[in-house]
Amino acid sequence: MAGAALANHAAVLLLWTIDVGVNAFVALQARVAARFHAPWLGGFALAALLGAMVLGYARHWRGWQRGYWLPFAIVAATLVLGVTFGAAPA
Repeated sequence: MAGAALANHAAVLLLWTIDVGVNAFVALQARVAARFHAPWLGGFALAALLGAMVLGYARHWRGWQRGYWLPFAIVAATLVLGVTFGAAPA
């Protein structure tokens, strides 16, 4: 009985911590100007990300998808190669 009460209190503490963290993150106002090099790049990157996630899920993340690295690589490549940060929007 004491273990269940301890687990419930730990769960409440964890949920409260998550709530406070999310509220603090939402309160941050990031004002970094960014734009894609080409207008079609955002949609293409989103489609590639979704396709990689569907493909990995369909293959149970076996083979070259092992480690869930491909979606992160797509996002990183898009941010590094396709986005200009700090530029004033045109």
